[in-house]
Amino acid sequence: MVKAVSPENIENQLMDPFGREISYLRLSVTDRCDFRCVYCMSEHTQFLPRKDILTLEEMDKVATAFINRGVKKLRITGGEPLVRRGVMAFFDSVSRHLRTGALSELTLTTNGTQLDRFADQLADVGVERVNVSLDTLNDEKFTRVTRWGAPEPGIGRYRGRQESGASRQDQHRRVEGIQLR
Repeated sequence: MVKAVSPENIENQLMDPFGREISYLRLSVTDRCDFRCVYCMSEHTQFLPRKDILTLEEMDKVATAFINRGVKKLRITGGEPLVRRGVMAFFDSVSRHLRTGALSELTLTTNGTQLDRFADQLADVGVERVNVSLDTLNDEKFTRVTRWGAPEPGIGRYRGRQESGASRQDQHRRVEGIQLR
């Protein structure tokens, strides 16, 4: 684990060419996904060899380096980040920056299929915002776009938990989604 930084110890704030502070980073933890969306992957997609992908420990170091340079908001993306083996240990590790105040927001972009499995753990490490990329609620369109089943199994179970108040963490989580026509 890399040492956490505190807000007063920021080294050389990152700036863009227009002199604006860079405070937001999207970090993709995998190129893998449990869908095969027509706009994202060909039917015969070849993924990067595992030896060519950063380990989660290396990604933690990258995130920490950016946080040390003034990044305050970190969004974890993929492919589908929740299919990466060990990703919750990564979330747990980088969340130390939330506790020191060096990071103000740790968020996730997901397709929603794994939310039911990881919702409580994500809340426990401080993820308060989840962006769900959901193409459509129409089963036929969803299957055509994703080459998969219906949208309801992943996001539907999560939505049901949220509405029922089944978990204290669910009551504090905001889910955002974008639907395609």
